[in-house]
Amino acid sequence: MIQSSYVYIGNDSLVVLTGLKTRSGALITDAVVNMTAFVDRNGTAVSGVSLPLQLNHIGSGNYEAVMSKSVAVVVGKTDTATIVAVAASGLTGEWFETVVAMKRAA
Repeated sequence: MIQSSYVYIGNDSLVVLTGLKTRSGALITDAVVNMTAFVDRNGTAVSGVSLPLQLNHIGSGNYEAVMSKSVAVVVGKTDTATIVAVAASGLTGEWFETVVAMKRAA
């Protein structure tokens, strides 16, 4: 089963990269981390989010940012977020996260 992240319509959403580490397991706390793309299934940029969205280091190799509730997602549709991390040492990582839009139940 493929795991996904969720964005709730009309809500700010937390974008998180957890436990950024080197291959040897050392935490990376000095990286520049950005969400560089947020696209629909056709590769078209989803409107309502300013990119790149910089994630700030909050401790222990964890990075986060808030994506505004104004992002134009559609309930049940799948989008893809691209996260890029570049450590001060030059080590680079890139992740593609499947994101599903949902409506929060009342």
